[in-house]
Amino acid sequence: MEVESCEWNTHSGSPCIILRNHILMQSILTILKILLIVYIDVCARLYFIQEKFIFFPEKLAKDYKFRFGQNFEELNIKTEDTIVLNGVLFKADSSKGLIFYLHGNAGCLRSWKEIAKTYTSLGYDLFMP
Repeated sequence: MEVESCEWNTHSGSPCIILRNHILMQSILTILKILLIVYIDVCARLYFIQEKFIFFPEKLAKDYKFRFGQNFEELNIKTEDTIVLNGVLFKADSSKGLIFYLHGNAGCLRSWKEIAKTYTSLGYDLFMP
């Protein structure tokens, strides 16, 4: 069959129309396969690096000295498996109680002093591990 005869032959049962539809369908399937592979690749890469997006704590040097401008005590708590957990206890002038404040996964205690001022000014001690 000549190419020129395919151009003018437009009835639905024509082998030329069927061939064009088959080529179009193959092209669409190829594009969908490529998009699926790219999507799976992106998802796999994000899976393996997701902690860098979710957890971004700031580590302070072991000899770091806090300076808050209010009454506080730095506490180091040693666990059974010899890990040392560090926290800061902010003290109110006259305490009504203690708030155990878990600040989440971002930043470090150095950046949370404003939170401490809020609670200690209300008369509560505040412990931030």
